[in-house]
Amino acid sequence: MKASDLKPFCCDYRPRYSEPFSHGEHTYATDGKLLIRVPRIVGVEQSCPVSDEDFTRAMIVAGRPPLKTDDLTKWQKAPEIKGRSFRAVCDECAADPDYEISDDCHKCHGIGVVIEWKADSYFIDIDNRRFSTHLLRKLSALPNLELSTEVGGEHDAIYLRFDGGVGVLLPMRKD
Repeated sequence: MKASDLKPFCCDYRPRYSEPFSHGEHTYATDGKLLIRVPRIVGVEQSCPVSDEDFTRAMIVAGRPPLKTDDLTKWQKAPEIKGRSFRAVCDECAADPDYEISDDCHKCHGIGVVIEWKADSYFIDIDNRRFSTHLLRKLSALPNLELSTEVGGEHDAIYLRFDGGVGVLLPMRKD
């Protein structure tokens, strides 16, 4: 896995979580709602955005040690998120007051239109826990993604495993 593979799991609007970071033997990516951990990636030298003590405390999920998944036995394939694709005006080009399509645009590559995707629902319930379909669709890019709800209750995170790493995803509130 490369650092660029982790970038989609980072947060665009929280500067300290905008890039993958390394801590100990692992490299992490987070947006505050999900956390992905893979073996340390050479070149990702950015230090952890919080203190060691805060990092360890934040990694305790449902009273368990940080991202401990080797003892979990009940895993299921991630659900398929249904939705539809549609064409939309490139917001990067449209942000220009003169609205000129740019060949240099990294989003539409000079076409002026992008293909976007919208889920049929904003959430999905898995084992009495509600999760964002947007985040689950993002996670579906991970190879052989599986989920475990074996630990905790309806307000606790769900554990993830995939080829090359592990992670957690926080549930949504139901009210």
